[in-house]
Amino acid sequence: MRIRRIDVQNFRKLVDRVVIDDIADGVTVIAGDNEDGKSTVLQALRTVLFDRHTLTGADAEAMQPFGHKVRPEIGLDFEIDGALYCLRKGFCQRHSAELKTPTGTFAGMEVEEKLQELLRFRAPGRGASRADEHHGICGLFWVEQGRSFAPISLNADNRGVLAGALEGEVGEVLGGTRGRALKETIARHYFEFFTKTGKETGTLAAASRNVGEFASRLLPLKEQLREYHAKVDELAKTRGRLADYKNAGMLAKAQTAFGQAEAHMKDVNALRHGVSEAQTAKAIADAGVQGPAAALGQRGEAVARAVRDVKAFEDAKIEAELAEREFASCTSAFEVAAANLSESETKWETTERILRAVERQQTRRGVEEEIRRLARILTDARAAEELARAARARVALAKVDATVLRQLRNLEEKRVHAEAALAGSETLVRFQLERDGLVQIGGAAVPREGEISIAEPCVIQIADVGSLVIIPGGSELPERRKAADKTARQLHEALLKIGASSIAQADTIREQCQRDRQEAENRTNIVAALAPEGIDALASRLAEAEAGLARLQAEPENSVEMSLEEARAIHRAASEETTRLRRQHELAQSALGKAREERARAQAKHESAGNAAAESIAELKSARDNVSDDALRAAHAEAGRRAALASSVLDAAESALRAAEPEVCQLKLEQTRDALANIGKDIDALERAAERVAIELQAAGQRGLGEEVEELEGQLALAVAKQKSVSNEAASLRLLYETICRAEKVAREAFLAPVQACVRPYLRLLMPDAELVLSDDDLGVTHLRRSGQDEPYGALSIGAREQIAVLTRLAFADLLRERGITAPVILDDALVNSDPRRFESMLLAIRRAARALQIIVLTCHESSWMQSGAPVIRLAARARS
Repeated sequence: MRIRRIDVQNFRKLVDRVVIDDIADGVTVIAGDNEDGKSTVLQALRTVLFDRHTLTGADAEAMQPFGHKVRPEIGLDFEIDGALYCLRKGFCQRHSAELKTPTGTFAGMEVEEKLQELLRFRAPGRGASRADEHHGICGLFWVEQGRSFAPISLNADNRGVLAGALEGEVGEVLGGTRGRALKETIARHYFEFFTKTGKETGTLAAASRNVGEFASRLLPLKEQLREYHAKVDELAKTRGRLADYKNAGMLAKAQTAFGQAEAHMKDVNALRHGVSEAQTAKAIADAGVQGPAAALGQRGEAVARAVRDVKAFEDAKIEAELAEREFASCTSAFEVAAANLSESETKWETTERILRAVERQQTRRGVEEEIRRLARILTDARAAEELARAARARVALAKVDATVLRQLRNLEEKRVHAEAALAGSETLVRFQLERDGLVQIGGAAVPREGEISIAEPCVIQIADVGSLVIIPGGSELPERRKAADKTARQLHEALLKIGASSIAQADTIREQCQRDRQEAENRTNIVAALAPEGIDALASRLAEAEAGLARLQAEPENSVEMSLEEARAIHRAASEETTRLRRQHELAQSALGKAREERARAQAKHESAGNAAAESIAELKSARDNVSDDALRAAHAEAGRRAALASSVLDAAESALRAAEPEVCQLKLEQTRDALANIGKDIDALERAAERVAIELQAAGQRGLGEEVEELEGQLALAVAKQKSVSNEAASLRLLYETICRAEKVAREAFLAPVQACVRPYLRLLMPDAELVLSDDDLGVTHLRRSGQDEPYGALSIGAREQIAVLTRLAFADLLRERGITAPVILDDALVNSDPRRFESMLLAIRRAARALQIIVLTCHESSWMQSGAPVIRLAARARS
């Protein structure tokens, strides 16, 4: 198939008619800007070939341009095997379809059937067609915008076409019909035993379950029988241990050892009591030492306290004298600071009066200037307001707006159509007479050869024959004339209503109205800029300024010959001086307050220290009068002697206790007591265990576990034998099925060899060291193999995926062409993600494919494709009125 001409009108974005012809073999580039309708051209091709012309509903409405109710029309001229086919379809309104072929013309639904036969595709059951299901081999090679990087996806029909094309070269590599039938038969038997994932099912799973059930029932019985024999052994061992206890007399020996340990422990406790009494005596002696020691320490503290308090009294006296001198100094500094501040404040008040007088003079001059400015703005604003009012008045008088003008143009269009319909009713009469004067119309002879157009009923006189009455347009002529007169009259009345003689004059009136409206808007904007709050507010501001000026002029004024800057400088200097002196006054006042507080604190401290020293001296004298220092030292020495004697007695008692080893005696007592208790418990437990096991053995012996185990073992052996038989059959089928699958895989690799051979030259131009890995199920690209490493197709960059997808399509197109199946390759804005070097390589690959294929490129990157050497058709230049 080769596309030669595309004709589209009223289809989606393409409202105006677009005709693209001169489409040759090789590469053709159709260029246009964004929104020009390049992708719409591809959609039109899909629609005219694969969608029924009777399509209705939302799919049909989607063909119409937005906001229009028109009849989408698509024409396509194409060649198949050198023969030209001309296809035309109309959608939505007055459905039509026509296909001109070398053998005849088809119309209506015959066109749809013929297209399916020619292009080998399946039409959808209802609704619009889908590229992945209904576009046949063209759906494989027509790549829409934004999908060029997607891998090739083959539906069942396309896989069948490719398989049929390849069978001629690879022969019956898949076993042909007999091979497929054999595999299906083996697979059917295989799946009686195994699932698709290889798990057991059917009779094989049932046999395995039967073996498992018997084994699961036998296992607990065997465990119970094992436990029975274990309990027999356990009873014998228990009775043996009881006999060992009795024969050795272990219980009596344990009782004797415990008695001896208790006697030794009584002796140790008596020694511990002696140590406790010695500790008590020592504690009493130590307490007797603490009293004299404390009294002697208190006497020393009293002496030290008296010395310390006398020293503190002397220090406080010196501190009070210093504080008194500091207070006198701060008082003098405060009085000087107060005098300086008073003098500075007087000077500041004088500069303040001068500054206020100068400011009033300055304010009055400013108000006078503001009054002049406001008066000027008010005058300009009122003038602009007057001009805007006049322009709005003119707009209000105008009778032409966009709606009226649109109505006039509609009437004009109706008038033109009516007159065209009337003119179309004219009758053309052509004469070929043997001589002049044979025929007259309206008494005038007509020439022997020529033609005339008749728009009115007339009589043709023929010599020696009679006359003919010709009524142009037949019965429709009066109606058409009436319609033409009516539309002309309506247009004339509409023009008279607005005071215009023509639509052009009405358009001029509307343009003048628009200029007046713009003039009013501009003047209104000027008023808004001059008086944002309104002219009345501006006038009020002017009146307020004039009133303020009058008040200023009424106030008494002392003329001061000084500028405002000079007055402010003098006032600022006086203020800074006053501030500085006020800070000095505050600091002096603060220092005086602190000195006063410090003097009071020092005097209080001096008085308090004198009282404390007197009290300490009196307390020390009173204590010495009661007990002298020598008496305290003698009592302390006697208490120390008694404490030393009690300590030596305690040491002797503790030595005797250590020699008796109390910890060893305690351990032996605990050991013999625990041994006696454990031996008694063990004997009791062994006797109870022997009795319990004997009862359990008696109950188990009555069940007949051995006979039950033997019966189940026989049933299990039969189930295992049956499972082995079924497993052997299943294993044979598995081996046969896997062998056929491996053979089929080898055959598929041979099947893919021609595809790889077609892809390899194209891929070598882009990636010399790479190889494509194709799926043997759907021939889609799964991996890219480089340097022995397989990279998943989905992990490649979008640019690389885009390039590989385009190359693969070119290779498939080559492969099918060699087997007599041709289809053009259409790429809508492909390769947009390619870098300059890769893009250049892709151009070479496309040129290689174009030697035998027709390739149409739709793009908005015209400059990039100029270097391809292919002819460029600009879509905008093909639009026709």
